Amino acid sequence: MNRLMSLLAIGLACVLLSACSLTSDEPLLPTDTSIQALGDAPLAIAVNLEGTLLTSAGAFEQQQATWKDGRYAFETWLGESTPGWFSLHRANGAPYDYLMQVVTDHATYYAVKLADGHLYGQNIELDQAGVDTLEKLGVQLHVVGEDQRVADADELRDALRVWTESNRAKLTSTGGYSRAYFLATDEDSRNRLMAQALNMTCLAAAGRPDDPDVAALPGKFAKGVDLLDIDKESGERFCGWIDKLPADDPAVAMIPDSVRLARLRVLELAKNADIEETDRRLEELSKVNPYAILERAEMLMTILVPDDAEALLTAASGQFPILDYYYGKYVLNGEFDTLDELFKDKNQKQVAFAHFQKAADAGIPLGWYGIGRAFIQGDGVDKDEARGFDLLRRAEDAGVIEAASELGEAYYFGTGTKVDFDQAFKQFTTAAETGNARAEYALGMLYARGEGTDKNSTHAIEWLAKAMDDGNEDARAEIGWRTYKGLDGYTADESKGKALLEAARDAGSQAAVTYLNDIEEQRATPATELPPLGNSVPAAIANDLATLAQGNAIKLTRDNRPFMAGLADYLAENCGLPDNGIERASLAGLIMGGTLGQLGSIDFANPNLGEMFGDVVGANGGFLAGGTFAAQLDCHSTLASNLADGLVKTAQAPADTAAAGGSVFVNSCSPAFDTERCTCLARQAENVIPDIYDREYSRTIFPEIVNHNPLLGMTIAFSCGITEY
Repeated sequence: MNRLMSLLAIGLACVLLSACSLTSDEPLLPTDTSIQALGDAPLAIAVNLEGTLLTSAGAFEQQQATWKDGRYAFETWLGESTPGWFSLHRANGAPYDYLMQVVTDHATYYAVKLADGHLYGQNIELDQAGVDTLEKLGVQLHVVGEDQRVADADELRDALRVWTESNRAKLTSTGGYSRAYFLATDEDSRNRLMAQALNMTCLAAAGRPDDPDVAALPGKFAKGVDLLDIDKESGERFCGWIDKLPADDPAVAMIPDSVRLARLRVLELAKNADIEETDRRLEELSKVNPYAILERAEMLMTILVPDDAEALLTAASGQFPILDYYYGKYVLNGEFDTLDELFKDKNQKQVAFAHFQKAADAGIPLGWYGIGRAFIQGDGVDKDEARGFDLLRRAEDAGVIEAASELGEAYYFGTGTKVDFDQAFKQFTTAAETGNARAEYALGMLYARGEGTDKNSTHAIEWLAKAMDDGNEDARAEIGWRTYKGLDGYTADESKGKALLEAARDAGSQAAVTYLNDIEEQRATPATELPPLGNSVPAAIANDLATLAQGNAIKLTRDNRPFMAGLADYLAENCGLPDNGIERASLAGLIMGGTLGQLGSIDFANPNLGEMFGDVVGANGGFLAGGTFAAQLDCHSTLASNLADGLVKTAQAPADTAAAGGSVFVNSCSPAFDTERCTCLARQAENVIPDIYDREYSRTIFPEIVNHNPLLGMTIAFSCGITEY
């Protein structure tokens, strides 16, 4: 195993340091007080993902050292080729066991606790209160980079005492330390620990998705790697050590069959691979490992000799009952040319069910899963959803993660149980966290719809993206549709969205087919064919919409302004129309006027309160009606674009070209402001002062407008840019 350690350089970043550290220019603790607490040649591997040896990159972090001359020497530190040494000194009276002094180009100090075969480390950093306390004792810490540096042993002693007292409660428990390591201090434990790390990294890089040893890995690694998805470089790096071991090395006997199989899977993909030798090794491994048999069968199916694959599985199923499940799975997927002669008079689903049942009768959890799905779907057996649901729960309890996703669907649709979105969310979450693409897709949709959880577009986008990356084409279709339409937080991009939909359709997604058909139907709709209006909407507004649908301007009136503001607001907020920023700014003025203008066209000076409040209700209803009408539009249709264009022209045009162009009011107002702003002022005021165009401008017009409707003062400021009057 020592030879093995020297062969492999895997992830060395031992990150004890998480922030500032207490340091000195020279080592301040004498080595004659150093304790050989870690044996002759300790090995420490960081506790990483979910408490195991693996990092998120599928590697591991290690630190090795050798006791020599009263201290532990090392060749690498913090992942760098930095020779140095460390010493351990008893921390009498402290909640930790040792003070570690690490010496490279300077000395750094750590608190260390040993417990339950682990080493726990904490960097020493004084907070401001600690620094203040030291200053009162006459100790001035020097800051060097991110380090707090002491000058001599007395300053070190004072700094340690202050830091220890302020952190005593936290450091009593192992949970109070920032880093933890699996620790091996003798040859046997070092060999076991290193073998465990090497085995896990190889399985993470190239393990079969259905191998139980792979399923025991943490997080995303539990789903394994499909053969064609194995990264050749990583596979060779993390599994190649197996072939470098001499046959008589004791480490050979410690290699699990699952790891041997992972190594052979890497070799299948290697350039100039010796296929005959790889198959010979697979055949040898097949005598003791059913997953090696599956690997051989899949190789045979890949090179188009499914009869041989079928015969291989049939011959081995007596020895390995789990193969009956896979035989049934392959039959159900139509991967054999011919069926087992025993079932030649029955259809594929019945053949598959018979093999699932044989596996289930042998106590294989995957068999329970297989017949559970069959009962729910009525595949090869009479449908019995309740029985199927119970079998799926039994399979999940036995560790079949695929069953979690099936149970999620059962809870969602009420199949064999009552509809329960909360339980569906929990089941899909469990399955999705192991990389199940179908569950990732379902979880994304639950977040998008707010079913079983709060609606969350960010989480929906994340999970749908994961599902698409993991090969779920329905997820690709949903992302494509939302991208095409600009929905749920996706940036609208018609060409990109359609490309995603077409790719999903070509890969077999029925959802993509449906969405693409919708797009074609919407594009076939004439641009002037308006969606239906509510019965309460005046006919005059229908005429105005017909004009806008041609991309032409209309005249805004007291009656149509709220409706048009609601329409413009929806098009801007939900469709991103118009696309041009300047045009959208002009439309924003119309929206602002109409939004206040749910109230803005109301004459609050009207002594008839009944009429006034009737107008308020009418204005609110008009705004809502405009938004409701717009919600029926396809944002990417020609009709929506034409309506937006017409509204822009309306917003930019004077209310009455003839009147505004040479009106008394605009001409007399222009010297005070300018023609454009005066025209805007007239357009806003005409709702409460109908004869505005025939009147001479004077500053008294502003209090008169505000007296009729105070909200118009804000409208004039925002829409017309007139703030000083």
